[in-house]
Amino acid sequence: MSADFQTPFTQLFGMYYTQDKPHSATHCVLLEIQIPLLVPPMAGVSGGALAAAASNEGGFGYIAAGSYPFFILLTGSYTSRLGYRTPESLLHELDLAKELLQRQDPAAKLPIGVGYFGWELDKDPSKATQMLQSALNSNVQSIWLSFGNDLRPYVEFIRKADAPRETHSRKTLIAIQVSSSAEALTAVNELNADVVIVQGTLLSRHTNLRPQPLTGNESGGHGSSKSPAVRTLLAEVLAALPPGHPPILAAGGLGSGRDIVEIITTHGADGVVMGTRFLATTESLYPEAKKARICEAKAEDTVRSLAFDFARGTTDWPKDIDGRGLRNQSVEDYDTGVDYQRLRAAYDQAVPTKDFNRLEVWAGTGVGHVTKIVSVRVSFHL
Repeated sequence: MSADFQTPFTQLFGMYYTQDKPHSATHCVLLEIQIPLLVPPMAGVSGGALAAAASNEGGFGYIAAGSYPFFILLTGSYTSRLGYRTPESLLHELDLAKELLQRQDPAAKLPIGVGYFGWELDKDPSKATQMLQSALNSNVQSIWLSFGNDLRPYVEFIRKADAPRETHSRKTLIAIQVSSSAEALTAVNELNADVVIVQGTLLSRHTNLRPQPLTGNESGGHGSSKSPAVRTLLAEVLAALPPGHPPILAAGGLGSGRDIVEIITTHGADGVVMGTRFLATTESLYPEAKKARICEAKAEDTVRSLAFDFARGTTDWPKDIDGRGLRNQSVEDYDTGVDYQRLRAAYDQAVPTKDFNRLEVWAGTGVGHVTKIVSVRVSFHL
């Protein structure tokens, strides 16, 4: 089988489904989708328009309910460096998705999901309840949970909300993101996840020292600095899980059609998660200046670092979580030991002018496949 970035996803998976891979078909049945491709809940990127467009094209899209960097850049207000999505703003995006989704049965589950960071839900239990309830009241098909020290309370909340619904078709499917085989076992055996997202990273990563050369694929934005490359992690997870486990989807730097076919047919994934490919779509909430940077970047321009979290003051992530974005002056200053207060001051000064030589542009190592701003529809059919 031969496929590359120019092969349309619809053709790619038509080729793929001629093979014997019934478990992925189960995943597609679960989410009622044609293509086992999820567009993840990326903070500051994934709103109602992006989620709806992904689902309309036969995949499945998520709205990000987590931290919302640069909400100020979208509203034109520069009174704060960082905003957080509220129940009201989440409902706004959900309403937008409802308007844009091409649904034959308005009474059926809303064919999108909402993604939450566990550590943010932990900070305010009352707001956490409101945020989760907003998605449940909107009858979304799936909720994605990630980056939490203990996700049990939120899984239990969702299951309890589902309890009065008598049929399986009304069940809210819970996707749990993991970065180790131990976390995968917890997700399956203790949390009863419906879908497991395996997020891999590079074995060589960025620290306060200069980064090592890139040696494989890796996801943009935040992830565990200790997880292995996605193909290695996927093998470990599949070996550890018991028979009859839920569908396992691979995430981490997958940017081309060839990547997708390989990870499914050769490495045993039941589907894929692709984020970087959709950063520069017209439906993305990324500011135009960020999209332009994405289209100009190559894999070697990305770096894994804590620089942006220290610059923004977003240091509440669980242990060993850092992020991958485009290298810029903030990273250079962090590498050379610039004081954190000076780093934050320089970052603050860059916000009003939208200076992305200081501000973060999250992107994975698949960024080199993105060369122009296009719609989600065009991206699916390139």
